[in-house]
Amino acid sequence: MCGHATLAAVHCMLGKVSGSEIALNSAEGKLKIEVERNKIWIGIRRVECFDKKIDLDEFAGALGISVEDFNGEFPVQAALFEAEADLVLPVKSHAVVRRIKPDMKKLAALSKAAGLFGVNVVSTERIKEGKMEVRCFFPRIGINEDPATGISNGIIGYYLLQNKVVGAPFEIESEQGAEIGKPSRIYVRIGSDGFVKVGGYAKIISEIEVDA
Repeated sequence: MCGHATLAAVHCMLGKVSGSEIALNSAEGKLKIEVERNKIWIGIRRVECFDKKIDLDEFAGALGISVEDFNGEFPVQAALFEAEADLVLPVKSHAVVRRIKPDMKKLAALSKAAGLFGVNVVSTERIKEGKMEVRCFFPRIGINEDPATGISNGIIGYYLLQNKVVGAPFEIESEQGAEIGKPSRIYVRIGSDGFVKVGGYAKIISEIEVDA
């Protein structure tokens, strides 16, 4: 599923469909979309996080940080969303997130060896205040760093809930992409039913006509 395309498609439908809820068919099944004052919320199917044993020294080196920068009070876990696992790496502060300078070749090799699709670094500094900073790396599949990753933020939402870092309901504002000059803001909503949605806004920047 592509969150970017889904959000953009729904934005283009605003005003052309009635009601605040839209159901879209996708390869992931039927997606439940909600529109709330032009903010578009996409339901993320439930995933189960599990402990993932990795060499923290190796991953710290590949990210250009120290192993002491990881927050040992939070588990290192992964979640299966597609064919392989996405890793959640908790670090102590926003400052750590911002100073990451990854060796993409090394990170890709470590990801492949560990069977990881992506590596998602999240700052734990202000999570209980509803704020987090995230960086998402996918060098194994040729995407060094993604500036806005709805699925990964949704996985982090499940991670936080399942590890009782936050309760439900809860909302988090996630910042991503500033370090590569493409700042984005993604909203994560953990519902009282235990399901996670990610939300955001879209903007039309150009329009074209296509001959039928």
